[in-house]
Amino acid sequence: MLKKLNTNQWLVDVQPTGRGGKRFRKKFSTQAEAKNWEAWAKNQVTQDQAWQPERRDLRRLTYLVQVWWQAHGKSLRSGEDTKARLLAMSLAMGDPVVDQFKVQIFTKYRHDRIEAGITANNMNREHAYLRAMFNELRRLGEWKNDNPIEGLRQFKIKKKELAWLTTSQIKHLFVELENSSNPHALMISKICLSTGARWSEAQNLRHSHLKKGHLVFAGTKSGEVREIKITNALELEIRAHIKKGLVETTEGDKNPRIFSTAYDAFRSAIKRTDFHLPDGQLSHVLRHTFASSFVQKGGSLSVLQRIMGHSDIRITMRYAHLAPGHLDEAMVLNPLVDFG
Repeated sequence: MLKKLNTNQWLVDVQPTGRGGKRFRKKFSTQAEAKNWEAWAKNQVTQDQAWQPERRDLRRLTYLVQVWWQAHGKSLRSGEDTKARLLAMSLAMGDPVVDQFKVQIFTKYRHDRIEAGITANNMNREHAYLRAMFNELRRLGEWKNDNPIEGLRQFKIKKKELAWLTTSQIKHLFVELENSSNPHALMISKICLSTGARWSEAQNLRHSHLKKGHLVFAGTKSGEVREIKITNALELEIRAHIKKGLVETTEGDKNPRIFSTAYDAFRSAIKRTDFHLPDGQLSHVLRHTFASSFVQKGGSLSVLQRIMGHSDIRITMRYAHLAPGHLDEAMVLNPLVDFG
């Protein structure tokens, strides 16, 4: 569109790509100059990609989840669970068209979930899943734009107190587990306390995982296989447990499980002890007890990291304050020591 202004100049106001496209406005001294530039601008749409409007991405968020799953997610150990979470998140946010998906949509979803009683820690995990999906899609060439939630900060989580059991509490717990109707809970607990294994890692042990003087933990949280030494006494106790034939096996299973599910029995035993444990640290208290004892008795943090399977030494450092002489250097290396 050409328009003569009060200043006797001519204004070109055009959208070469049509309604919704980029708008260009420019002033000229003469009508001829204005007409020539208008014609040139319209011609640029067919000649120069930069003048063409960006093509909309009308795929839905759930579609991107499926693309991620087919190209990458199904190869992950926890891929099925992550896919289910991503799909649930997408639907809860209204399954938006992806080129309209903005950080504000996720922050509203996050706010609503917090209001509904979902923990901040849980929301941080969902945030991480979604951010990682967009990052992977960018690497795969399936997403061209910036990660829409890359700049969003996660909630700051207050560090939980780490609880562990004393010797007398362990004895009390063992009495309750011996009185349990579940024949596996006590043995699983002993393995966790002897190796620092997670409950699920110990409970899922199979016959082939018991070696001479070792236990092998596969299918771990980090995906790494850990081989931990055990005492001869514990090995004999596990082998005696296996001989009792307490686990039903299917025909043809050449590598059966050593234990059946025993978590509920452990939880009931803890309730009977009346121990006061922090939220989320039920069976994990056994793992913390192992780590705390290991450090208190002078064990190396780097060795503990390998035993526990921590991917980051910062996780292991939570136990550093329990080490004998922790930060004693502050008493002998400070400048006032020079004053005598």
